[in-house]
Amino acid sequence: MKTKINISGMHCASCASNIEKNLLKLPKLKKVSVNFSTGEAAIEGTETFAEIKKQIEKLGYKVGEKENLENEKKLLFITGLLALPIFLFSMIFKNVLYREWLVFLLTTPIQFIVGARFYKGAWIGIKSKFANMDSLVAIGTSAAYFFSVGVLLKIFSGEIFFETSALLIFFLLLGKYLEKRTLQKTNEAIKKLMEVEAKEALILRGQDEVKIPVEELKEGDLIMVKPGEKVAVDGTIIRGESTVDESMITGESIPVEKTIGGKVIGGTINTFGSFVFRAEKIGKETFLSQIIEFVQKAQSAKAPTQKLADKISSIFVPIIIMLSLLVTGIWFFIIGAPFFQALSFGIAVLVVSCPCALGLATPTAIMVGTGLGAGKGIL
Repeated sequence: MKTKINISGMHCASCASNIEKNLLKLPKLKKVSVNFSTGEAAIEGTETFAEIKKQIEKLGYKVGEKENLENEKKLLFITGLLALPIFLFSMIFKNVLYREWLVFLLTTPIQFIVGARFYKGAWIGIKSKFANMDSLVAIGTSAAYFFSVGVLLKIFSGEIFFETSALLIFFLLLGKYLEKRTLQKTNEAIKKLMEVEAKEALILRGQDEVKIPVEELKEGDLIMVKPGEKVAVDGTIIRGESTVDESMITGESIPVEKTIGGKVIGGTINTFGSFVFRAEKIGKETFLSQIIEFVQKAQSAKAPTQKLADKISSIFVPIIIMLSLLVTGIWFFIIGAPFFQALSFGIAVLVVSCPCALGLATPTAIMVGTGLGAGKGIL
């Protein structure tokens, strides 16, 4: 049994890998492929939906829900309103009275309310015994925030990094929003392709013409197509001639002439003549259905480069954390810098390690590429 389910709450490619690893522990599942970009899991096996859902929700993710882009947009807008004055006070208006305290008050809700998703994701990673991108974001922003609090309270000396924490969270949200918006537009191209399919067909029964839903057509049915109507399914013309607009399927802008014996494709549009054709391929066997299925499979499957990116993402976080500790150690023990100065260099390593780019680039390219190809009729 093959099935697809929607999963929400994933924040990076490591989340998808974690779900795959845990689902494959179920003995009745043969194959699992979780696509972070689409928010879908393609599952093959005989395990019950209830058990699959239980396993996913145990990890802290939700089943059967799609991410709400409008909510993401509102959150991004509010975060931007807070992040803008933080940037201005930190980079331009440095002589404002109580500047550090104002930046602290503006950063705190971003760190702990907006950034709560990263803490949640990091906690999921800890429970599942793996480090994800959320772990890196949570550690990096927390280190910058609490280091700055220490400087603000004069526990030790140094520069404050409140703007680093706030702006990193803001740009991460911006990147996620832009990615989801791009993928939503890509999915709309697929939906438009599906809308090309005819809904009804005019079949010949003796001397009568009967209009029926396309789903009721059978192989061998004789179908009449009048000017301006869509060809319902694939078949061969047995009477009449015309020109057919196949641009939405093949990309050919000039209508193609069709005579007796000519092949017609479901979803194309008859232009001026009338003809009768014999249905040969119906349902999932039509050329258009095959294209749609191919695009959906291409988007849900993982290319070799995506599998490599997922593997790198899974070890990327531990490497960065170790590198941060190494940098701190080198500056403190070897170079002899004050501890908190050495710590600031370690924090810089965490913060500048751009999270999620490795895990997002390949699947996003596949999604957008196949969507554009489908929309332009080149697949």
